[in-house]
Formats: sequence, C-alpha cells, structure tokens
Amino acid sequence: MVCAEFVLENWQIKENCQELKNQVGNPAIPGQEFMYTDPVSDMLTRIRNAQAVGHKTVSFPHSKIKFELAEILSKEGYVGVVKDTGKGVKKEIEIVLKYKDERNTIPKIQGLLRISRSGQRIYVAKKDLIKFSQGRGVIVLTTSSGLMTDKDAKKKGLGGELICRIF
Repeated sequence: MVCAEFVLENWQIKENCQELKNQVGNPAIPGQEFMYTDPVSDMLTRIRNAQAVGHKTVSFPHSKIKFELAEILSKEGYVGVVKDTGKGVKKEIEIVLKYKDERNTIPKIQGLLRISRSGQRIYVAKKDLIKFSQGRGVIVLTTSSGLMTDKDAKKKGLGGELICRIF
C-alpha cells in the first residue's frame, strides 16, 4: 500500500506541475506577449544567450531605448547590422551577432552587464565616469542628450544614469 500511495502522490505532483506550466507558458489573452519588468535587462539576456549557443541573429520586442542601445552596440563594433522588422504591435529589433572565429564559438561580446536596475538606479557625475569604465570596454548611459557611451559623455561633459557595461 505504501508504494501505491507514493506513486499516487508523485502522479498528483506531476499533474500539479503540468497545470503550473500551462498557466506560466500561456498568456492570459491569446496572442498577447508577456510584459517584462525590465525590458533592457531582457534584451541583454537574449543577446548573451544567443551568443552562448552560437546563433547568427537575435530578435526581441521593439522600444526606442532598446533600438538606441542596439545602435550603440553596432557603432562600437560589438554586433553587426541592426534592423527593425514587423509593424505596429509586432515590431521587433533584429541584430546580427559578431563572433571572433568562423565557427561562431567565441563571441565578440565577452561581457554584458546591467548596472542600473529598476530597483536600484545608479547615477554618475561627469567627473566620476572614469571610475566606472576602468579603461576596459564601453559603458552606456542615459543623459539629458539621450543614450550615449561614456566616451561621448566625457567629451560633452555630461553625467547620467548608468545602463550597462559591454566588454
């Protein structure tokens, strides 16, 4: 009888897990995408994951800040072409990823770190920018003049919120 109860309990657990998977895996309204609390962090994670498995391209939902960030990554040489695809609600950004070798095993981006988060904003004055960059890679920050790299912010004499660090 003990074996039967154990099997029955495991079966019920599996069924409950399947119900949870169905709830999590399906949006409440068919055709509606999930809403992420931090879209920029989601973008950076998608890029990291795509490069980890050797994909040639990666796409994610469109927003102005994500498009500007992708353009900065392209301008700095970390990714290839950045394109808008789709229309309206289904608009997405597609990025061609760059690798150091032909077999797509060594990504051009060695590190992609989110600095300022929705729960902890990190601001920096123009004089303190050098402390964060440490001379390696690029830091992207939002300023009163829009999204820019730490080098551009130093030239313009601006500080702002640190978004991410790429190296």
